[in-house]
Amino acid sequence: MSPRKRTQLLAAASAAAAASALAFAAPAQADTASTEAVIVCDANETAMVFSGRSTTPTITHVLAVTVPAGGSASRTYSTRKVTTITASITVTATTTATVKAAVMGEMSEEFGVTLAAAGERTKETSESVTVTVPGGDYAFYHGEKKYNASWAAHKCNSNGTATSNAGKGTAVSWAVPGEGAASCSASYSTNSFAYYAKRIGC
Repeated sequence: MSPRKRTQLLAAASAAAAASALAFAAPAQADTASTEAVIVCDANETAMVFSGRSTTPTITHVLAVTVPAGGSASRTYSTRKVTTITASITVTATTTATVKAAVMGEMSEEFGVTLAAAGERTKETSESVTVTVPGGDYAFYHGEKKYNASWAAHKCNSNGTATSNAGKGTAVSWAVPGEGAASCSASYSTNSFAYYAKRIGC
């Protein structure tokens, strides 16, 4: 074998040995990356969502009155009950007593008013209404705004990574009273107490 050929073989052998040593010295690194869970809710908390919200001025008491002609004066009349609003919660999917008890408070926050608690009713006896009006035909009235909504509760798991259904249903309540005297010869906004009082009492 010529000296030149020997030198080439030794060099090749040395390179192979070096590559082998490197392979043993630096094995493939294990993949240490892991997928972190995405937090989507507060662990073990129950959140409530409302939909289909509505607010309607509702006349609970009214009385048709003809005020004698003359100057404006303060008039007081005892109006009669025409309807009753009962605050209530309806459950259409299995829930717990704790969730149901929280519905009206959560609904109050949703509407931004303090709603009557479940089971409370508007006044069932007469309501005294005092208004200063001139002569004419009127519907003296008292009413409350009626609030309706559908609700759905969602329970967060212990890791905060997913929610499950925790009940749903509907709720109705009342708040924000209004009273006065709707003139039978006047026009009113369709979203006002006076509009509904005129329809009922005139």
